[in-house]
Amino acid sequence: MPALANAPVTQPFTIHVIITPVATAVDLSNDTVDAGAVNHGVVVGDLSVETNPPGGVFFGTLTLGGTDAALFKLSSPTIPSQLMVGDADLPAADYSITVTAA
Repeated sequence: MPALANAPVTQPFTIHVIITPVATAVDLSNDTVDAGAVNHGVVVGDLSVETNPPGGVFFGTLTLGGTDAALFKLSSPTIPSQLMVGDADLPAADYSITVTAA
């Protein structure tokens, strides 16, 4: 028997609401590099992102900022990533950078 024109059709659905992990902190495994003749390209440390809920997977991007950001680079804009000395050799000093996870 063919369907009647304009006959209502009902379909039930189940909707799943999930919690997308949100970045709450950025961690750097090390913050010291030896001053030396050739320290450009040297890995400073591994970057990780803490999330809420804890243990979530961060899928955003990382960016560098701050006064001395141009002296450093990221191995990747996504996790896993490492903070590295940029293309110049750095003299012994303290340098100010920020890493943003968004």
